[in-house]
Amino acid sequence: MERQGMAREDSQYNHPKVINDFITIKQNNEILEFAKPRFKDSLIGGGSVHQKDLSVRNSQTAWVSRDNKTAKEIITKVCDMYNLPFENAEDLQVVKYEKGNYYKEHHDSFPYYEPDFLSQGGHRVVTALIYLNDDFEEGETRFVALDKNIKPQKNGAILFHPLDADNKKCHPKALHAGLPIKSGTKYVANVWIREGPFKYDVDRSTYDFYFNDKLLYLHRLLYYTFYRNK
Repeated sequence: MERQGMAREDSQYNHPKVINDFITIKQNNEILEFAKPRFKDSLIGGGSVHQKDLSVRNSQTAWVSRDNKTAKEIITKVCDMYNLPFENAEDLQVVKYEKGNYYKEHHDSFPYYEPDFLSQGGHRVVTALIYLNDDFEEGETRFVALDKNIKPQKNGAILFHPLDADNKKCHPKALHAGLPIKSGTKYVANVWIREGPFKYDVDRSTYDFYFNDKLLYLHRLLYYTFYRNK
């Protein structure tokens, strides 16, 4: 099965949905309490390449093991919703955005072949982006191709699929960004579920990735000259 490249924009896609009160106040407090002393500058890259690049991402990240009691409860809820096994889940990622911080447009899986990433369990097929607070200005999650900005209430979540409806290729409509924070501090938690069992075969800092400048340019070129014209 050919897995590289992007799906057509008009191919079937399950649009993002927002669920209020996705986690409890207790779960929220426990995750933040664990994460706050562990935040480090967010890195970008894929597979064996990871680095800090403020032109793409400016935030701080902490990882919470999927075996942590509270993280396990949250991850299990996502897995149960999509009938996916817990062993397919990555650790829970918590991200802190302060004033002016952002994450430029990116996909949560790869449209091109990245063996190190894919060897960890295949593509990411589900993302649950949980808002741990809402007392900040701007900083919405923007779905670029959908022209939609979303900001759930505290404890709410955005659930979406990085791939097309057949889970074959990255879908253009899954391209999203964390818009800059105007004031306050934003905390979110990411739950990612893979196609297969997730394997801890590389350092956690290599999980995250992005379209670098050249790939961003290529994606935009393809999107605006091909997908938009179909």
